[in-house]
Amino acid sequence: RAILPKANLFVGDASNMPFENDFFDLILASTLFTSILEKKMRSDIASEIKRVLKKGGVFLYYDFAFDNPHNPNVKGLKKSDVLKLFPEMKGFLKRTTLAPPISRMVAPVSFLLASFLESFPFLRTHLIGVFIKE
Repeated sequence: RAILPKANLFVGDASNMPFENDFFDLILASTLFTSILEKKMRSDIASEIKRVLKKGGVFLYYDFAFDNPHNPNVKGLKKSDVLKLFPEMKGFLKRTTLAPPISRMVAPVSFLLASFLESFPFLRTHLIGVFIKE
């Protein structure tokens, strides 16, 4: 609140948001869905996002495509899993982000090498997407 004094910040349940239907022009979910292990809860949150997003509104998605081997509380979602959460929305998903362990090792030494390695899809560990509510 100190950094954003004019912002309306809320803490609450993403599966039951205290906003009217068609309230937001833009919603961002960054590393949210992979932290929700229960499929029904993921589905409930996706439904709530669709409910509070205005027609023509944009939903930005960024999350892991793979499980985190060091954190059992993070379960990656495949592209097909994400698309199943938002079937009535138009948009796209693509793989992005060089695998963090590789990035942490290579980027401090050579950003150029890290950028080159990221060009290989099998080394990208996240999905980024844009969906539009029709």
